Formats: sequence, C-alpha cells, structure tokens
Amino acid sequence: MRRIIFTWLLLAALMAALAGAAQAGEIMKGILERGEVRVGTTPDNPPLSLRSKDDKLMGYDIDLAALLADALGVKLRLVPMPHPELLPALAQGKLDLIISGLTMSAQRNTRCLFVGPYLVSGQSLLARLETAHRLTTPSDFNQPEVIIAAAKDTTSLAAVRELMPQAQILEVDDQELGLRAVLENKAHVLVAEHAFCVVAVLRFGEQGLSLLDKPFTFEPLGIALGEDVHLVNWLENFLLTLRGTGRQELLNQRWFKDAGWLKEMEANRLL
Repeated sequence: MRRIIFTWLLLAALMAALAGAAQAGEIMKGILERGEVRVGTTPDNPPLSLRSKDDKLMGYDIDLAALLADALGVKLRLVPMPHPELLPALAQGKLDLIISGLTMSAQRNTRCLFVGPYLVSGQSLLARLETAHRLTTPSDFNQPEVIIAAAKDTTSLAAVRELMPQAQILEVDDQELGLRAVLENKAHVLVAEHAFCVVAVLRFGEQGLSLLDKPFTFEPLGIALGEDVHLVNWLENFLLTLRGTGRQELLNQRWFKDAGWLKEMEANRLL
C-alpha cells in the first residue's frame, strides 16, 4: 500500500513538473491568445532603434518587429526601456521578445535563448579620409601618436585596449561624443559599432569621413526570448523567409544605404 501511495505521489510530482515545463514554454500561445507580441527595445542606437521627431520609435529593429508581428497575425506592442533592463524584463515575463541590436554573446546566452543572427555587426573604425588612407587596418592605429576615441564601458573600448594598447585612448561618454571628437580633429579615429559608423558616414560623408569596409570584430545580433521550442522554430522560419523573399535586403537598403530616414530623426541629435 505504501509503495502504491509513493508511486502515485511520485507520478503526481512528475506531472506537476511537466505541466510547469509546458507552461514555461507557452510564450507563443500567450502571444496568440492576447493577439499582441511585446517586443523590448532601447531607442538610442541608430539606425537599429531610435526616436523620430514626433517621438515615435523607428529603425531597422522596429521595422523587423513590425514584419514579425504581421507574419504572426497579431498587434505589435513596442516596449522601450534602458538596455540593462531588457534581459531582466524578459526573464520576468514582461516581454515576449527582445529586438534591440543584442549581440548573441556566450554570457547572454546563459540567460536566454537566441534566434539569428538577423544581422552581423562588430566594431569598426571611423576616421577622416586623410587618416584612413594612411592607416588602413586596426594594427596600423596601434601607435603612440594615434588618438583613438571610444565610449566608456563598451565593447568598443575593450577592443581598443586589447588590440591597440599603444595608442592614446580618449574615453568619451557615448559614441556621439566620439564622433564629435573626430569631426573636430581631437581624435584621429573613433572605434564604435559598425552600424553607428555607417550612419555617421551617411550623415557626414561630405566632411570626409570614412570607415572600414567591414567590422574587425564579429558580433552576431539575434532575437532574444525565453524557453519555447515552438516560437524558436517559428522565428527561424520567419528569418529564413525574410531573407529568401528579399525583404531583408530592402531593410538593409533603407537603413544602411539610403540616407533619407535621417531627416525623420529626432531633432538636436548629432547622430
């Protein structure tokens, strides 16, 4: 009798555990039942996510989120928040997805699942043409007479310290101040995210700015989510279809090659 009771208790505990696991993997079900997908983003990273003059969210990531919601047949609810709050909000169930230029790093991957990459970014070098013609690779900038600007507490600054330790490092509060330092000849080069450098050239190319053809570090950007095998599979197929139908190339064209959107950006920004 005790053995039968023990068996039933064990079975009940197992079923409860399985039910909990199934519940934890029902993000897709929750999205469809609500008719809404909640996507977290940090709107301070042009051209991926930023604010327009009328305070609306815009950018590559915002367009991607809109296409995703449309493919799911649900409404899109964008949830803007500071970058450090994104992953905790995802873990607490306040978000369904994060689309915010998030690098699929090994450390982050211990806290969430990633699908992607939907873009490959990395660190790039932004300099005036006269400097870019003279110094063409990251190793060329590793000289005591070269002043390199990089934002504090970023992977950009870490890359400079690791790869260009002999150069003079000008630490700035953000990428925009680093760009200003290059434009005002207070630094020879800015090390920053490749997407930021692309936008800087789009806006200030007539002032003789140039950048590397491709990033010198590898940083794949992915969509972050919680445990849900069904949603992971759906997102993989969504990104595959986006590439196969040419929709992703249209996004690339709009945000990385066409400067038209710059006039839509919020006022009083250098970039």
